[in-house]
Amino acid sequence: MEEQIVQKFLSMTGIVKYMNENFGSKKTGNKFTTSDIQQYIRRGIPNYITDIKIVPVNAKYSKLYNLVKITFDNKKVNEIS
Repeated sequence: MEEQIVQKFLSMTGIVKYMNENFGSKKTGNKFTTSDIQQYIRRGIPNYITDIKIVPVNAKYSKLYNLVKITFDNKKVNEIS
């Protein structure tokens, strides 16, 4: 398993902007909102949107997040099977 940081140190508003610019809209056709991002932080972003995870940064006085893409090495998965 390999983690690749897509974006660093984003606020929830920054994540909303990133999602709207890169993924357009949700399944309903509406743009992403901060309420959506709050749910994605708790439950994860749905797979039909992207395989990126929202990971909290250990910031003392602010809520910042990294967007991380997790990939699996197929060779290692095949060796385990």
